[in-house]
Amino acid sequence: LQLRKAAVEIIGKDQVEGVRVADTDVNGMIIPGSETIHEADFVCIAGGLYPLAELAAVAGCPFQYVPELGGHVPCHSEIMETPLE
Repeated sequence: LQLRKAAVEIIGKDQVEGVRVADTDVNGMIIPGSETIHEADFVCIAGGLYPLAELAAVAGCPFQYVPELGGHVPCHSEIMETPLE
């Protein structure tokens, strides 16, 4: 989950391998020089919306209630990994 970020590029040839992400300012504009690349197996984009958590639920991922994030969210580590393989 990335707040105040913009996906600039999804990296990979035949499948997702990573995503290039940039910070955004309060107006949603990309902050130059803030880009980072994160390894990823898939990308879910929700511009101003809540991402759907159904895929994580169907896969058996446990959830926790986090009011600051709007409710129940999949359990994850600091690097956004779930406890599932």
